[in-house]
Amino acid sequence: MSKVKTGSKESQTYQAMLTELDDIVRQVGQGQLDLDDIVNKIEHGYKLIGTMRERLDATKAKVEKLRVDFEKNTPEQSSRALTSDDSDDDTPF
Repeated sequence: MSKVKTGSKESQTYQAMLTELDDIVRQVGQGQLDLDDIVNKIEHGYKLIGTMRERLDATKAKVEKLRVDFEKNTPEQSSRALTSDDSDDDTPF
């Protein structure tokens, strides 16, 4: 199974897991596997899902930390950007 080039190694690994999970769903859905193979593939699929959830949770936490760090370093700019109801014009008043 080839990895899709999406940037970082983390993304490639996640994409490879997603592709593998899609393959498992397709294979099980075709109904041509024996019962033992189905159970093994489903078990592996759930392990992939768990790993993918962990990766997403870690990524979410990292992005949140980056946002908080950014807001600490530029409080007036970030708070204005996050709470602004202004239109897209650059008028200072």
